[in-house]
Amino acid sequence: MVTLQLAGGRKRNVTGGQVLLPRTGVWLADLRVDERDELPDQVTLQLGAVEMPAAVVKAELIGGMTEARIVGGAGGLGDTARPKHYHAPLARHVLVDLLRDAGETLSTTAGQDALDTSLEAWTTLAVPMGSMLAALCEVIGDDTNWRVLADGTVWIGTEAWPDSGVDARSIEADGANGASIVGTDIPQIWPGTLLAGRRVDYVRHDLDADRTNLLFGEVV
Repeated sequence: MVTLQLAGGRKRNVTGGQVLLPRTGVWLADLRVDERDELPDQVTLQLGAVEMPAAVVKAELIGGMTEARIVGGAGGLGDTARPKHYHAPLARHVLVDLLRDAGETLSTTAGQDALDTSLEAWTTLAVPMGSMLAALCEVIGDDTNWRVLADGTVWIGTEAWPDSGVDARSIEADGANGASIVGTDIPQIWPGTLLAGRRVDYVRHDLDADRTNLLFGEVV
């Protein structure tokens, strides 16, 4: 069962919708919730055994139920960055400033090599925080990537591609590197992992059909 956890230990059943997990950027979910009262700004999505802190960016009452969009973390990565110029900073100094202004938290698993990269100079522009994170990854190089993890923190680094450890049955497939639909009892496949030797780039959990749609990168 998929639920939303609210303040004070309250829970609301999720009756349908989609959970979208990209390898780069912010995960989001469009959900139908058994909730007739206004949702708080912060909730926790319970997806299988995983608790995923999220911000509510839109919620409206439709047909006696609430349709809501939530995004992983504190919801600040779409805010406009505060312009600032740096002389010879480490990437971590730029990143920490961006996340602090966004109200987000840096993951303790972030790659130290990426964080310790020395930059000749850096200017933060008045554009969305997520765009600045993408630009920072590009300057660091070495295929540096970023995303909001399930725990709501922001990770940056080079993919390690651990095995997902999931035994999933394939329902439909479109080539080795294309899309695939799999069936699992509990959604537990994450982007940035391997599934049967294939790199998972994008995961979409279809809660109405109880199916998981995957987009793969190159075969390892």
